[in-house]
Amino acid sequence: MTSLIERDKIMALIMAAMAAGARQNRACAAISLNKRTLQRWQSDKSTGDAHPPARAIAQKQA
Repeated sequence: MTSLIERDKIMALIMAAMAAGARQNRACAAISLNKRTLQRWQSDKSTGDAHPPARAIAQKQA
């Protein structure tokens, strides 16, 4: 899980790269970040990673 502080730093780096002319997809790929993850972070900046770990989901189903 990525902390909010780390997330803000990563988003700032991506935005700086885009301001310099990089495409969002390429900027995300350069740091091995899924572009959908970035979009999710941008849509909800106030909470941590809202997706529970796969282990937690498996335990609920058992």
